[in-house]
Formats: sequence, C-alpha cells, structure tokens
Amino acid sequence: MSVFEKTFTLDESLLILGARRSHDVLAIKIDLAEWTDALGADGTISVSAIRSGDTVPYVVSNITFADSILTWLVSEADTGFEGFGRFIIDYTTAESGLHRSKVYKTYTSPSLDGASSEPSDFDSWYDKMLDVLADAEEAQSKAEQAQSNAEQSAIRAEEIADSITLMATDDGNGNITLTV
Repeated sequence: MSVFEKTFTLDESLLILGARRSHDVLAIKIDLAEWTDALGADGTISVSAIRSGDTVPYVVSNITFADSILTWLVSEADTGFEGFGRFIIDYTTAESGLHRSKVYKTYTSPSLDGASSEPSDFDSWYDKMLDVLADAEEAQSKAEQAQSNAEQSAIRAEEIADSITLMATDDGNGNITLTV
C-alpha cells in the first residue's frame, strides 16, 4: 500500500487528516529540529488528540520519532469522526522537562462510505423544514391581509377627507373660526 507524505510545520494551524475512516495512507511529517537543538535530542515525544465530538483526548499511537522528525501515520481511530478536532505535541527531556506545543486544529472531511448520522436525522430535519415552510406561508398570508387592510383604510380616509368641507372665518380681531 502506498503512503502519501505531508509536511506540517509548527507555524501552521490546521492539519487536514483526510476523509472519515481513512487510514494508513497519510504520513504527517513534522520537523522538530528547533526543539531538539534547543532542548536536547534525547527527549521523548507524544501526541495527544481530540476528535470532533470527543471530550477526552487520546494518545496517538501511530507515531515515530527519528532524526528530529515526528512521523504520524494517520489511523482509522484518528479519522473516526468528521469535523474539527485538536492535537498537541509533548516533548520531554530529563534536563528541560516537558515542552508543549500550541494546540493545533485537525479536520476530517466527510466520506461517501456511509452516513455519519442516522437516517432519522434527515426525517427530523425534513419535518422541521416543512414546519418552517408552513410558518412562512402563514406569515406571508398575514402580511398580504395587513397590506390589503392598509390599502382599504387609505381609500376610506380619502373618501372621508373628500366629503369634509372646511371653512375658516376671521372675525377681524385675530380670531379664526373653523367650520366643518
């Protein structure tokens, strides 16, 4: 089986692991020479990850560390769920203790090998969309009725205004009398 290699640098923030449930086809290479040069080459390395939907991290088991290069062979456990996850790298030496990376994001894309959620989720979603559509149609009907009522009120107001005759008279002393 061929393995694709991908280089990931510590300056990046997102690592794409592949499609859901893919495994043993992607090897992530991370150069940690900066760490080994500064902290010593005799350290031990570990990677902890949290998949999308998980609340507890797990220790990534498919890693090797040689010549300051961390190699992570992505497993089915790593891509078990689609969505965003996180990982962190720990490097421990006897002299310096624990050196921990920042938390990086991972992403596992959906795949076509099966739904990642139960089909009933679609039925629930579809029923909800039908309810939303019915509510929208009802709101549109009410808006059209309100518009019709407003138009009728405007017509009636014009009819009333046209039937009113207003007469103003001035008594010569600055008093104006209005007669309807």
